[in-house]
Amino acid sequence: MIFRNSISLFNPDPGCDNLYRLLFLRNIAGIVQILIIIIATRVLLIRLPIIPLLSIISFMAAVNFITWFRLSARRNCGELEFLLQLLLDITSFSFIIYFSGGASNPFVGLYILYITISAIVKNPISTWFITLYSISWYTLLMFYYIPIISPDIKLIFGMDPMVMGMWFRFVINTLFVSYFVLGMGLSIRDRDRIIVKRREEELNNQHLATLGLFASGTAHELATPLASLNLLVDSLKSSRELCISKDALNDINLMKSQIDRCRSLLDQILLSSGNKFAQSGIKTTVNDYLEKIINSFSNYRSNIVFDYEITTSHDNPTIFEDHMLIQAIVALLNNAADASPDYVHIDASWNHRIIKIRIIDHGAGIPNKVIGNLDRKGLTTKLDGHGLGLYLANSAIKRLDGHLNISRISPRGTQIMIEIPLSSIMITQQTDLSVY
Repeated sequence: MIFRNSISLFNPDPGCDNLYRLLFLRNIAGIVQILIIIIATRVLLIRLPIIPLLSIISFMAAVNFITWFRLSARRNCGELEFLLQLLLDITSFSFIIYFSGGASNPFVGLYILYITISAIVKNPISTWFITLYSISWYTLLMFYYIPIISPDIKLIFGMDPMVMGMWFRFVINTLFVSYFVLGMGLSIRDRDRIIVKRREEELNNQHLATLGLFASGTAHELATPLASLNLLVDSLKSSRELCISKDALNDINLMKSQIDRCRSLLDQILLSSGNKFAQSGIKTTVNDYLEKIINSFSNYRSNIVFDYEITTSHDNPTIFEDHMLIQAIVALLNNAADASPDYVHIDASWNHRIIKIRIIDHGAGIPNKVIGNLDRKGLTTKLDGHGLGLYLANSAIKRLDGHLNISRISPRGTQIMIEIPLSSIMITQQTDLSVY
């Protein structure tokens, strides 16, 4: 509904939606009441106390304006406020009926509208209170009211005005109840979607925490054998008793570099914590950071043919070197290299707001079931894959409020677009650098 969508711009609190709907219904009721007074006095020649009636309508219009102004200031709405507003509506409506014939007024049946709204929105105790309050007013109006003075009741379209009024009351009840019920249905469906989304996010966070604990434990377990291997390689290099050929020495140096790389990765895992900035390493620039990502991929997959381009017309700001993001992008590059060993294209750019990294391969293309389920683990196109690489990469990017988009390209291949808000990793004057 147009009105319902517009109110969310003022206050995201779902409890305020119903109060906004009540204000909307009150506005419509005021307009309808003025039209009925005009028809009754000008067409049916019924003598009504115009000043009291218009005073009540004006008072409710003022209450409506004050309430709307308060809600537009983004203040929360409590259960008690809605109850008081509904009681105020019933009271003003009762005084209007009092000045226009009491229980003999065909519109007196509109009390059921307020009871229905309360039953939809409020708890049982409040609903019973509204019901008893309405019954009390209806009962009083059977004995205390200002009678309608009409010298000559004219027919409307050949029908008795009482019958026409009862028909009009039915139409108002039907339209207003439908409006409120449909609005409440939309609110309930929106609430259910939010609950499901938060539940999925909670499950994903729990899974990531489990993976983090497992990775940390594994890092501790691997530290000892890697240290032993490092000592063994150093002993082989420095041994004078062994006649080591040049080729063997090159192999030993390669083993040494790979061990150092493993130890560096384990150190990053052990140093990582739940804080976004604590998971960052040192201060660097955007250009150097992107170059480091490319170099990490190149060292890891030296047999892959790829080209890259880093372009920008903006300054080179200082940022945090986020290790998790590096691992996420390298994981995506590895997937592209697995799918297309002969061609991987990388281009990166940035402006004052965002960093963009695009990866293109000429592989078979990623299936649609994977594209639409980046938040789900276990989805993979590899025979020996576990479906964690893409899931963890997407989680690392979302942790920085970034966005990962994957699409198929023609005639074959996959395009990966990564967007990272610069503000999530930029170092400013207000940034606390004590963690470094």
